[in-house]
Amino acid sequence: MEKSLHELIDWGRRIVQAGLDHSHYGNISKRAADKILISATHSMLDSLEDDIVEVALVGPSPLDEKASMELPMHRAIYRDTDAQVVIHGHTPYAVALSLLSEEDFIEENTCECRYVLGRIPIIDGAPATQELAENAAKALKDARGAIIRGHGPVVRGSDFKDAFVTLASIEFTAQVKYLTDLAESDTRCSGREHRR
Repeated sequence: MEKSLHELIDWGRRIVQAGLDHSHYGNISKRAADKILISATHSMLDSLEDDIVEVALVGPSPLDEKASMELPMHRAIYRDTDAQVVIHGHTPYAVALSLLSEEDFIEENTCECRYVLGRIPIIDGAPATQELAENAAKALKDARGAIIRGHGPVVRGSDFKDAFVTLASIEFTAQVKYLTDLAESDTRCSGREHRR
């Protein structure tokens, strides 16, 4: 258990240092047999030393109210997938792209997406709701990660490194798509101006 606590502290710090979340946003968890270790509500991911809560894998349990408000989503993902780790980040390009997209997925557009992720689902659901929990669990049955519209990526992994790679790959893919869409839009606008 001590090793798992140190992992949450270490990877929470790495996620923030890599720019994949802001300190006060996001949540992370790790499955530990019939328990979940999860960041506490209102915790800072880069300072989790006193902000990790142990709850039952199948709730409810006494410390549920202290756990991240997204505990239902974490539980649903563990219930329906082989995840050992879940990370929910608020990466800026993924959030922006999910708000701009009329599609319910991001198509493969980079090597990372093609070989690591495949098509990235964009899912809906208000924060901390059972609807979001079920939508995330359903999407992550067949995908390593998804983007919650307006709320950021949620990813699963066999360990923290695996999940971190997925989180970073989603944000890189979203950034490339955002920039290429912007460049294509500029090119179209420039073409129209040139023809005048």
